[in-house]
Amino acid sequence: MKKMIFAIVILLVIIGLGTYEQIFVANTLEEFNKKIDALEVAVITDNNPEGEAEAMEKWWIDNKHYLEALSPHNFFMDVTYSVYEVKGNLENKEIPQALTRIEILRGQVKNLDHILGLHWEHIV
Repeated sequence: MKKMIFAIVILLVIIGLGTYEQIFVANTLEEFNKKIDALEVAVITDNNPEGEAEAMEKWWIDNKHYLEALSPHNFFMDVTYSVYEVKGNLENKEIPQALTRIEILRGQVKNLDHILGLHWEHIV
């Protein structure tokens, strides 16, 4: 009986941690999408886009470590490169290239959300 209770407790812990991980990843990527949207608005309206890019870069660097603890690092490498590229485009006043990279970054984050999320096609 003790073994059965122990097994059930372990199963509940695993399910709880898995649920927390899914919620954490989804919320983090949703917040990152909001930062990408804010950066795009700043670029289009020319409202301190360099400062917005700097803030987004700092936020991403601070938060990607938590995501990397839950998933392979390779998933986040391209996103990091895109963040640096957007920042470089803005520093060099390459606005069309920055807007293109912002759209690519948005797609990368959407793809990450799909890859890291729990979906039926991943289970079956």
